[in-house]
Formats: sequence, C-alpha cells, structure tokens
Amino acid sequence: MRPVLKSVKKQTKNKYANMYELVYDYNGRKVVYNVASRRELNEKTAGKHKLDASVILPYIVEDGEISIVFTKEFRYAINDYVYDVPAGCVDPGEDGDQTAIREVNEEIGAEVLLLEKCTDLSFTTPGFVNETSQTYFALVALNGKPNLQGSEIITKKIVPLKDVLTFVDSHQMAVQGKLLAKLFYYKTMFEQLKKKK
Repeated sequence: MRPVLKSVKKQTKNKYANMYELVYDYNGRKVVYNVASRRELNEKTAGKHKLDASVILPYIVEDGEISIVFTKEFRYAINDYVYDVPAGCVDPGEDGDQTAIREVNEEIGAEVLLLEKCTDLSFTTPGFVNETSQTYFALVALNGKPNLQGSEIITKKIVPLKDVLTFVDSHQMAVQGKLLAKLFYYKTMFEQLKKKK
C-alpha cells in the first residue's frame, strides 16, 4: 500500500530552498518526514514534478584533443571547495536547454556550440530533497569571462580526456560531475573505437 500524504507544513522562509514537514499515513501508522524543496509544497503540489535545474559537462576540442572543463567551487553547505561541472536552477520562462546554455556562459564564460541531453528529468537526492535536474554534454568555446553572482566562488579546471579518470578519482568531487565525466569518457572512448573498425 502506498503511504497517504495527510499534511504539509512549511518550516522555513528562505530564498532558494525551504524545509517542509510531511505527515503521512502508512497502514494506520503516522510517519513524519522532513524534506527540502526549491518550490512551494502543499498537499496538491507534492508529487507533481517539474524541472528545477540543469547540470552540464562542458568539453573543448583543440588540435584534435578533447578536454573536459570542470569547475572548482566553494560550496557553503560543506564549507569546502569541490570539483564539479556547471549547474544551475531553471529561471522562470526557461527550459532545461536554455538554462544549460546560460549556466555554462555564467560559470565558465563559454559559448555552447553543441548541446546533447544525457538524461531527462531525474531526482538529485530523493531521500532528502525533491529537486530535479537534467544533464547535458556541451561542446563549448572558451571565448568569454564568467559572470558570477555575488556568492559564487568558481574557477575552471581543464583536464585532458586521457587524464579524466585519474582526476575524478583523486579529487573531491560532487557525484553528478564525477558520474558525468566517467560517462563522457567511456562514451567517447567507445565512439573512437567504433570509428577505427
């Protein structure tokens, strides 16, 4: 039997994300669960999912060599720097593709030349937050300067594809960035093998 949502109580009033207390009935037993949400939650909107963010693995091709452009960002939630890839929330009126293009420009100062969607809407950490995202690979041209928001502390790190696996396994990284980098590496290696046949 599926748990029945009985009530939703907002616990905070923040700009980007808030905490909610969800009360469920599961076979006559009361279950209380606390979650974070980027959007307003109530009994009607809980369970209705829309895209919250885009996550993008940018790569460049120079002299026939492919490199991935990682970000190194200070993340306040962990009080430390972490390597990752550009990502950001969908602004009103945007779709995931538009968000991806904007975020790559803002975070690493790059123009997107080719955008390839890797995943449709999926959940980032469904045990704690209802946030959803789409992921992308983006061929980019590094021809501009980042346009960071006041709280963002981001630099870029260019890593040749041949060194990507060693890099992601030897640095502190966010899981989506690490998984996208490995997926891109193996996808690219497989495509290169197919071309040689």
